[in-house]
Amino acid sequence: MNKKINDFKFFEKRINSADIILRRELIDWGNYMLHKTEFIEDDENYITSPDPVVRQGYELKKDCLQKFRNKYYRAVKRIKFLIHVPTAGQTVAGCSLFSNLASGLQFLGADVKKFYTGMDIKPLLDSFKPDVLMTSDNDAYINSIDWRCVEEYRKKRRLLLGLTASLKEYGNTSLAKRIKRAGKLGVDFFYSFRVPEYFMHNIKYKPFYEYTDNIFSIEYGANPLLYYPLPFIERDINYVFLGTCSSSKTERYSAYFGRIFEKHTGFYDGPGWNNIKDFELKPSRDRYIYARGKIGLNLHINNQINCSSELNERTYILSMCGIPQLVDNPGLLKERFTPDSLFQAGNPDEYYELFLYILNHRDEAVKRSLNSQKIVFEKHTSFHRGEALLKNLFPLLELEMKEIN
Repeated sequence: MNKKINDFKFFEKRINSADIILRRELIDWGNYMLHKTEFIEDDENYITSPDPVVRQGYELKKDCLQKFRNKYYRAVKRIKFLIHVPTAGQTVAGCSLFSNLASGLQFLGADVKKFYTGMDIKPLLDSFKPDVLMTSDNDAYINSIDWRCVEEYRKKRRLLLGLTASLKEYGNTSLAKRIKRAGKLGVDFFYSFRVPEYFMHNIKYKPFYEYTDNIFSIEYGANPLLYYPLPFIERDINYVFLGTCSSSKTERYSAYFGRIFEKHTGFYDGPGWNNIKDFELKPSRDRYIYARGKIGLNLHINNQINCSSELNERTYILSMCGIPQLVDNPGLLKERFTPDSLFQAGNPDEYYELFLYILNHRDEAVKRSLNSQKIVFEKHTSFHRGEALLKNLFPLLELEMKEIN
Protein backbone atom coordinates (compact mmCIF):
# COMPACT_ATOMS: atom_id res chain seq x y z
CA MET A 1 0.00 0.00 0.00
CA ASN A 2 1.19 3.53 -0.77
CA LYS A 3 3.08 4.96 2.22
CA LYS A 4 1.22 8.29 1.98
CA ILE A 5 -2.13 6.49 2.16
CA ASN A 6 -0.90 4.43 5.09
CA ASP A 7 0.34 7.50 6.95
CA PHE A 8 -2.87 9.40 6.34
CA LYS A 9 -5.04 6.52 7.54
CA PHE A 10 -2.96 6.48 10.70
CA PHE A 11 -3.48 10.25 11.01
CA GLU A 12 -7.25 9.87 10.64
CA LYS A 13 -7.34 7.16 13.30
CA ARG A 14 -5.67 9.58 15.72
CA ILE A 15 -8.29 12.30 15.20
CA ASN A 16 -10.17 13.13 18.38
CA SER A 17 -13.24 10.87 18.35
CA ALA A 18 -15.34 13.70 19.76
CA ASP A 19 -14.94 15.56 16.47
CA ILE A 20 -17.20 13.14 14.62
CA ILE A 21 -20.02 13.71 17.09
CA LEU A 22 -19.37 17.46 17.17
CA ARG A 23 -19.44 17.65 13.37
CA ARG A 24 -22.94 16.22 13.19
CA GLU A 25 -24.16 18.46 16.01
CA LEU A 26 -22.75 21.59 14.35
CA ILE A 27 -24.21 20.75 10.94
CA ASP A 28 -27.64 20.14 12.49
CA TRP A 29 -27.30 23.37 14.48
CA GLY A 30 -26.25 25.32 11.37
CA ASN A 31 -29.21 24.02 9.38
CA TYR A 32 -31.53 24.93 12.26
CA MET A 33 -30.09 28.46 12.47
CA LEU A 34 -30.83 29.02 8.79
CA HIS A 35 -34.52 29.05 9.69
CA LYS A 36 -33.81 31.91 12.11
CA THR A 37 -31.67 33.97 9.73
CA GLU A 38 -34.12 36.86 9.50
CA PHE A 39 -34.14 37.26 13.28
CA ILE A 40 -30.40 36.65 13.87
CA GLU A 41 -29.21 38.90 11.04
CA ASP A 42 -31.40 41.83 12.00
CA ASP A 43 -29.56 45.16 11.65
CA GLU A 44 -30.07 46.01 15.31
CA ASN A 45 -28.22 42.86 16.38
CA TYR A 46 -25.17 43.93 14.39
CA ILE A 47 -25.23 47.49 15.68
CA THR A 48 -25.47 46.39 19.33
CA SER A 49 -23.05 43.46 19.06
CA PRO A 50 -20.18 43.61 21.61
CA ASP A 51 -17.86 41.98 19.06
CA PRO A 52 -15.84 44.57 17.04
CA VAL A 53 -15.32 42.03 14.23
CA VAL A 54 -19.09 41.66 13.83
CA ARG A 55 -19.71 45.42 13.89
CA GLN A 56 -16.93 46.15 11.42
CA GLY A 57 -18.02 43.34 9.11
CA TYR A 58 -21.54 44.72 9.10
CA GLU A 59 -20.35 48.20 8.06
CA LEU A 60 -17.89 46.90 5.49
CA LYS A 61 -20.48 44.65 3.92
CA LYS A 62 -23.02 47.48 3.78
CA ASP A 63 -20.51 49.80 2.10
CA CYS A 64 -19.41 47.08 -0.32
CA LEU A 65 -22.95 46.25 -1.43
CA GLN A 66 -23.76 49.92 -1.89
CA LYS A 67 -20.63 50.47 -3.98
CA PHE A 68 -21.09 47.54 -6.36
CA ARG A 69 -24.85 46.97 -6.68
CA ASN A 70 -25.68 47.39 -10.40
CA LYS A 71 -22.50 49.42 -10.88
CA TYR A 72 -22.24 48.41 -14.55
CA TYR A 73 -25.93 47.92 -15.29
CA ARG A 74 -26.05 50.59 -18.00
CA ALA A 75 -23.11 49.03 -19.80
CA VAL A 76 -24.04 45.36 -19.52
CA LYS A 77 -27.81 45.28 -19.19
CA ARG A 78 -28.09 43.87 -22.71
CA ILE A 79 -25.14 41.48 -22.28
CA LYS A 80 -25.97 37.96 -21.14
CA PHE A 81 -23.50 35.58 -19.53
CA LEU A 82 -23.95 31.80 -19.58
CA ILE A 83 -21.57 30.25 -17.03
CA HIS A 84 -20.87 26.54 -16.77
CA VAL A 85 -20.93 25.40 -13.12
CA PRO A 86 -19.89 21.85 -12.19
CA THR A 87 -21.87 20.04 -9.54
CA ALA A 88 -20.42 19.85 -6.03
CA GLY A 89 -20.13 16.11 -6.58
CA GLN A 90 -17.71 16.73 -9.45
CA THR A 91 -15.62 19.38 -7.76
CA VAL A 92 -16.47 21.41 -4.67
CA ALA A 93 -13.88 24.08 -5.49
CA GLY A 94 -15.12 24.43 -9.07
CA CYS A 95 -18.75 24.62 -7.99
CA SER A 96 -17.93 27.32 -5.46
CA LEU A 97 -15.71 29.53 -7.60
CA PHE A 98 -17.90 29.47 -10.74
CA SER A 99 -21.06 30.04 -8.67
CA ASN A 100 -19.45 33.02 -6.94
CA LEU A 101 -18.18 34.42 -10.23
CA ALA A 102 -21.73 34.26 -11.58
CA SER A 103 -23.05 35.89 -8.42
CA GLY A 104 -20.50 38.70 -8.62
CA LEU A 105 -21.29 39.50 -12.26
CA GLN A 106 -24.99 39.43 -11.58
CA PHE A 107 -24.68 41.82 -8.64
CA LEU A 108 -22.76 44.25 -10.85
CA GLY A 109 -25.74 44.38 -13.20
CA ALA A 110 -25.07 41.68 -15.77
CA ASP A 111 -27.73 39.19 -16.83
CA VAL A 112 -26.30 35.82 -15.79
CA LYS A 113 -27.54 32.28 -16.00
CA LYS A 114 -25.73 29.22 -14.67
CA PHE A 115 -25.92 25.88 -16.39
CA TYR A 116 -24.78 22.69 -14.73
CA THR A 117 -22.99 19.67 -16.09
CA GLY A 118 -25.56 17.29 -17.51
CA MET A 119 -27.98 19.99 -18.65
CA ASP A 120 -28.97 20.27 -22.31
CA ILE A 121 -27.43 23.51 -23.55
CA LYS A 122 -29.67 23.93 -26.63
CA PRO A 123 -32.81 25.13 -24.76
CA LEU A 124 -30.66 27.59 -22.82
CA LEU A 125 -29.15 29.00 -25.99
CA ASP A 126 -32.55 29.29 -27.65
CA SER A 127 -34.36 30.91 -24.72
CA PHE A 128 -31.64 32.89 -22.88
CA LYS A 129 -29.69 33.97 -25.98
CA PRO A 130 -26.32 34.55 -24.26
CA ASP A 131 -23.55 36.83 -25.52
CA VAL A 132 -20.76 35.22 -23.47
CA LEU A 133 -20.22 31.53 -22.67
CA MET A 134 -17.66 30.60 -20.02
CA THR A 135 -16.55 27.10 -19.17
CA SER A 136 -13.37 25.26 -18.16
CA ASP A 137 -10.74 23.86 -20.51
CA ASN A 138 -11.04 20.45 -18.89
CA ASP A 139 -12.32 17.32 -20.57
CA ALA A 140 -15.04 16.76 -17.99
CA TYR A 141 -16.46 20.21 -18.73
CA ILE A 142 -15.85 20.27 -22.48
CA ASN A 143 -17.25 16.79 -23.15
CA SER A 144 -20.50 17.61 -21.34
CA ILE A 145 -21.40 20.36 -23.84
CA ASP A 146 -23.04 19.76 -27.21
CA TRP A 147 -20.73 21.92 -29.32
CA ARG A 148 -22.76 21.37 -32.47
CA CYS A 149 -25.56 23.36 -30.85
CA VAL A 150 -23.09 26.08 -29.88
CA GLU A 151 -21.74 26.22 -33.43
CA GLU A 152 -25.23 26.54 -34.91
CA TYR A 153 -26.09 29.28 -32.42
CA ARG A 154 -22.94 31.25 -33.32
CA LYS A 155 -23.97 31.28 -36.97
CA LYS A 156 -26.97 33.41 -35.97
CA ARG A 157 -25.70 35.48 -33.03
CA ARG A 158 -22.48 36.75 -31.54
CA LEU A 159 -21.24 34.52 -28.71
CA LEU A 160 -17.87 35.09 -27.06
CA LEU A 161 -16.38 31.84 -25.81
CA GLY A 162 -14.00 31.78 -22.85
CA LEU A 163 -12.00 28.85 -21.46
CA THR A 164 -9.64 28.55 -18.50
CA ALA A 165 -5.91 28.82 -19.17
CA SER A 166 -4.40 25.88 -17.32
CA LEU A 167 -1.22 23.87 -17.69
CA LYS A 168 -0.84 20.10 -17.98
CA GLU A 169 1.11 19.99 -14.71
CA TYR A 170 -1.99 21.15 -12.83
CA GLY A 171 -3.84 17.98 -13.69
CA ASN A 172 -5.00 18.79 -17.19
CA THR A 173 -4.34 17.06 -20.52
CA SER A 174 -1.78 17.99 -23.18
CA LEU A 175 -1.72 21.76 -23.75
CA ALA A 176 -0.91 21.43 -27.44
CA LYS A 177 -4.04 19.35 -28.00
CA ARG A 178 -6.17 21.76 -25.99
CA ILE A 179 -4.91 24.78 -27.93
CA LYS A 180 -5.76 22.96 -31.14
CA ARG A 181 -9.22 22.21 -29.74
CA ALA A 182 -9.61 25.87 -28.76
CA GLY A 183 -9.05 26.82 -32.38
CA LYS A 184 -11.71 24.40 -33.58
CA LEU A 185 -14.18 25.67 -30.98
CA GLY A 186 -13.45 29.31 -31.82
CA VAL A 187 -12.31 30.43 -28.38
CA ASP A 188 -12.21 34.23 -27.99
CA PHE A 189 -10.45 34.54 -24.64
CA PHE A 190 -8.85 32.55 -21.86
CA TYR A 191 -8.98 33.28 -18.15
CA SER A 192 -6.94 32.08 -15.20
CA PHE A 193 -7.48 32.09 -11.44
CA ARG A 194 -3.80 32.90 -11.02
CA VAL A 195 -2.36 36.40 -10.88
CA PRO A 196 -1.35 37.96 -14.22
CA GLU A 197 2.29 38.38 -13.13
CA TYR A 198 2.47 34.61 -12.87
CA PHE A 199 1.20 33.59 -16.29
CA MET A 200 2.42 36.66 -18.22
CA HIS A 201 6.06 35.86 -17.42
CA ASN A 202 5.82 32.06 -17.38
CA ILE A 203 7.14 30.56 -20.61
CA LYS A 204 4.86 27.55 -20.17
CA TYR A 205 1.91 29.83 -21.00
CA LYS A 206 3.48 30.83 -24.33
CA PRO A 207 1.08 28.64 -26.41
CA PHE A 208 -1.86 30.62 -25.02
CA TYR A 209 -0.27 33.91 -26.07
CA GLU A 210 0.52 32.51 -29.50
CA TYR A 211 -3.20 31.86 -29.83
CA THR A 212 -4.49 35.18 -28.41
CA ASP A 213 -3.52 38.13 -26.23
CA ASN A 214 -6.88 37.89 -24.51
CA ILE A 215 -5.83 36.08 -21.32
CA PHE A 216 -7.49 37.49 -18.21
CA SER A 217 -6.89 37.00 -14.50
CA ILE A 218 -9.79 36.25 -12.15
CA GLU A 219 -8.23 35.64 -8.75
CA TYR A 220 -10.11 33.83 -6.04
CA GLY A 221 -12.06 36.04 -3.64
CA ALA A 222 -14.99 35.84 -1.23
CA ASN A 223 -18.67 36.46 -1.82
CA PRO A 224 -20.16 39.08 0.57
CA LEU A 225 -23.64 37.76 -0.16
CA LEU A 226 -22.70 34.45 1.47
CA TYR A 227 -19.84 35.06 3.90
CA TYR A 228 -19.77 37.57 6.76
CA PRO A 229 -19.62 37.53 10.58
CA LEU A 230 -22.76 36.91 12.61
CA PRO A 231 -23.93 38.65 15.80
CA PHE A 232 -24.37 37.12 19.24
CA ILE A 233 -22.84 33.74 18.42
CA GLU A 234 -20.12 32.60 20.81
CA ARG A 235 -16.79 31.39 19.45
CA ASP A 236 -16.72 28.12 21.37
CA ILE A 237 -15.15 25.68 18.86
CA ASN A 238 -11.34 25.45 18.93
CA TYR A 239 -10.92 25.19 15.16
CA VAL A 240 -12.85 25.01 11.89
CA PHE A 241 -11.55 23.53 8.64
CA LEU A 242 -13.63 23.07 5.50
CA GLY A 243 -11.60 21.52 2.71
CA THR A 244 -11.32 18.67 0.26
CA CYS A 245 -9.09 15.77 1.21
CA SER A 246 -7.19 14.32 -1.76
CA SER A 247 -3.99 12.34 -2.32
CA SER A 248 -2.06 15.53 -3.14
CA LYS A 249 -2.92 17.03 0.24
CA THR A 250 -2.74 14.13 2.70
CA GLU A 251 0.94 14.56 3.56
CA ARG A 252 0.53 18.25 4.50
CA TYR A 253 -2.71 17.58 6.36
CA SER A 254 -1.02 14.91 8.43
CA ALA A 255 2.02 17.07 9.18
CA TYR A 256 0.23 20.34 9.94
CA PHE A 257 -3.07 19.15 11.40
CA GLY A 258 -1.89 16.00 13.21
CA ARG A 259 -1.40 17.38 16.73
CA ILE A 260 -4.31 19.79 16.45
CA PHE A 261 -6.81 17.15 15.39
CA GLU A 262 -5.53 14.66 17.95
CA LYS A 263 -5.32 16.91 21.01
CA HIS A 264 -8.14 19.39 20.45
CA THR A 265 -11.81 19.19 19.55
CA GLY A 266 -13.02 21.10 16.53
CA PHE A 267 -14.91 20.91 13.26
CA TYR A 268 -13.65 19.58 9.94
CA ASP A 269 -15.68 18.78 6.86
CA GLY A 270 -15.29 18.21 3.13
CA PRO A 271 -15.27 15.51 0.46
CA GLY A 272 -12.61 12.81 0.44
CA TRP A 273 -12.27 12.27 4.19
CA ASN A 274 -12.66 8.59 5.11
CA ASN A 275 -14.68 9.54 8.19
CA ILE A 276 -17.14 11.71 6.24
CA LYS A 277 -19.75 10.15 3.96
CA ASP A 278 -22.48 12.82 3.96
CA PHE A 279 -20.70 16.00 2.86
CA GLU A 280 -22.93 18.75 1.45
CA LEU A 281 -21.77 22.09 0.04
CA LYS A 282 -23.88 24.72 1.80
CA PRO A 283 -22.21 28.15 2.19
CA SER A 284 -25.19 29.81 3.89
CA ARG A 285 -24.95 27.23 6.68
CA ASP A 286 -21.16 27.26 6.80
CA ARG A 287 -20.99 30.93 7.79
CA TYR A 288 -22.82 29.97 11.00
CA ILE A 289 -20.25 27.28 11.71
CA TYR A 290 -17.41 29.72 10.99
CA ALA A 291 -19.01 32.11 13.49
CA ARG A 292 -18.37 29.61 16.27
CA GLY A 293 -14.72 28.97 15.39
CA LYS A 294 -11.89 30.35 17.51
CA ILE A 295 -9.42 29.57 14.72
CA GLY A 296 -9.86 29.01 10.99
CA LEU A 297 -7.27 26.52 9.72
CA ASN A 298 -5.90 26.88 6.20
CA LEU A 299 -3.27 25.12 4.08
CA HIS A 300 -2.16 25.52 0.47
CA ILE A 301 -0.88 23.13 -2.17
CA ASN A 302 2.74 23.00 -3.33
CA ASN A 303 2.36 25.23 -6.39
CA GLN A 304 0.79 27.95 -4.23
CA ILE A 305 3.63 27.58 -1.74
CA ASN A 306 6.50 27.60 -4.24
CA CYS A 307 5.20 30.37 -6.50
CA SER A 308 3.42 33.69 -6.10
CA SER A 309 0.58 32.33 -8.20
CA GLU A 310 -2.62 32.38 -6.13
CA LEU A 311 -4.21 32.13 -2.70
CA ASN A 312 -6.97 29.60 -2.21
CA GLU A 313 -10.56 30.76 -1.87
CA ARG A 314 -10.55 29.73 1.80
CA THR A 315 -8.01 32.47 2.64
CA TYR A 316 -10.50 35.14 1.62
CA ILE A 317 -13.60 33.43 3.03
CA LEU A 318 -12.12 33.00 6.51
CA SER A 319 -11.01 36.62 6.56
CA MET A 320 -14.38 37.90 5.40
CA CYS A 321 -16.13 35.89 8.12
CA GLY A 322 -13.85 37.44 10.73
CA ILE A 323 -12.46 34.19 12.09
CA PRO A 324 -8.79 34.36 13.20
CA GLN A 325 -6.86 32.56 10.48
CA LEU A 326 -3.88 30.25 10.87
CA VAL A 327 -2.24 29.72 7.48
CA ASP A 328 0.97 28.29 6.03
CA ASN A 329 3.31 30.26 3.75
CA PRO A 330 1.97 30.61 0.19
CA GLY A 331 4.14 32.86 -1.97
CA LEU A 332 1.42 35.40 -2.76
CA LEU A 333 0.32 35.95 0.85
CA LYS A 334 2.66 38.87 1.56
CA GLU A 335 1.39 40.64 -1.57
CA ARG A 336 -2.30 40.35 -0.64
CA PHE A 337 -2.24 40.61 3.17
CA THR A 338 -0.25 42.59 5.71
CA PRO A 339 1.92 40.79 8.32
CA ASP A 340 -0.49 41.81 11.09
CA SER A 341 -3.61 40.35 9.47
CA LEU A 342 -3.08 36.58 9.53
CA PHE A 343 -1.08 34.11 11.63
CA GLN A 344 1.47 32.59 9.25
CA ALA A 345 3.58 29.49 9.96
CA GLY A 346 6.54 28.20 7.98
CA ASN A 347 6.54 24.62 9.27
CA PRO A 348 4.33 22.16 11.25
CA ASP A 349 5.94 22.93 14.63
CA GLU A 350 5.41 26.66 14.19
CA TYR A 351 1.87 25.98 13.02
CA TYR A 352 0.99 24.16 16.22
CA GLU A 353 2.72 26.76 18.39
CA LEU A 354 0.72 29.53 16.74
CA PHE A 355 -2.46 27.49 17.19
CA LEU A 356 -1.88 27.45 20.96
CA TYR A 357 -0.91 31.13 20.90
CA ILE A 358 -4.16 32.18 19.19
CA LEU A 359 -6.25 30.20 21.70
CA ASN A 360 -4.55 32.04 24.56
CA HIS A 361 -4.31 35.56 23.08
CA ARG A 362 -7.80 36.63 22.16
CA ASP A 363 -6.97 40.35 21.84
CA GLU A 364 -4.28 39.72 19.23
CA ALA A 365 -6.60 37.33 17.37
CA VAL A 366 -9.31 39.99 17.21
CA LYS A 367 -6.84 42.63 16.05
CA ARG A 368 -5.64 40.50 13.14
CA SER A 369 -9.18 39.43 12.24
CA LEU A 370 -10.19 43.07 11.95
CA ASN A 371 -7.24 43.79 9.68
CA SER A 372 -7.72 40.81 7.36
CA GLN A 373 -11.48 41.35 7.17
CA LYS A 374 -11.00 44.95 6.07
CA ILE A 375 -8.49 43.94 3.39
CA VAL A 376 -10.86 41.39 1.84
CA PHE A 377 -13.99 43.53 1.88
CA GLU A 378 -12.11 46.44 0.31
CA LYS A 379 -10.04 44.55 -2.30
CA HIS A 380 -10.88 40.88 -2.74
CA THR A 381 -14.61 40.24 -3.07
CA SER A 382 -16.45 38.43 -5.86
CA PHE A 383 -17.55 41.88 -7.00
CA HIS A 384 -13.95 43.04 -7.45
CA ARG A 385 -13.22 39.91 -9.49
CA GLY A 386 -16.35 40.34 -11.62
CA GLU A 387 -15.49 43.99 -12.21
CA ALA A 388 -11.99 43.08 -13.41
CA LEU A 389 -13.44 40.55 -15.85
CA LEU A 390 -15.99 43.04 -17.21
CA LYS A 391 -13.28 45.64 -17.83
CA ASN A 392 -11.31 43.06 -19.81
CA LEU A 393 -14.34 41.95 -21.80
CA PHE A 394 -15.71 45.41 -22.64
CA PRO A 395 -13.43 45.91 -25.68
CA LEU A 396 -14.38 42.46 -27.00
CA LEU A 397 -18.04 43.29 -26.47
CA GLU A 398 -17.52 46.71 -28.10
CA LEU A 399 -18.88 48.47 -25.02
CA GLU A 400 -17.88 51.71 -23.39
CA MET A 401 -17.17 51.96 -19.67
CA LYS A 402 -20.36 53.28 -18.12
CA GLU A 403 -20.62 53.10 -14.37
CA ILE A 404 -23.41 54.01 -12.01
CA ASN A 405 -21.86 55.87 -9.08
